[in-house]
Amino acid sequence: MKARLLRFADTPDGVFGVLDLFDQREERVLRLFTLEDDWLGNVASISSIPAGSYICKRDVWHKTGVVVFQITSVPGRDRILIHYGNTEEDVKGCVVVGLDRGAIAVKDEDRAGNPTRLKWAVIESRKAFDAWMTALQGVDTFDLEIRWAHPSEWRP
Repeated sequence: MKARLLRFADTPDGVFGVLDLFDQREERVLRLFTLEDDWLGNVASISSIPAGSYICKRDVWHKTGVVVFQITSVPGRDRILIHYGNTEEDVKGCVVVGLDRGAIAVKDEDRAGNPTRLKWAVIESRKAFDAWMTALQGVDTFDLEIRWAHPSEWRP
């Protein structure tokens, strides 16, 4: 198995993309939407990670005890997980997955006083995460490529 995350939008509400999982024949078996923190120079716990090639390894999410995949070999970083969540408030430098994109009312961590407002989000995240882990059943490691999409490349 291998995966590719194509980022297609750098917004005030985070970096959005699509995560494709491919089988050994290089056929896509799953596509999910993703959300990451803004690009802030690869600073741990607040930034998305640099585009590049990484190895993902099965791990345990220390906050929940849920089995997840960790993106390894990121320069200067560790504990970068692929997990469930909806908005950039749910990530600390990690990647969250969803079945679609939408908007959710949250307390905005990026604005003074943390006002509640609609923020762009990935939605149906737990269903997406369950599909992701089911597709990777029996897999302990896989290669992940992260890059910016060419115009319309990410569309079905």
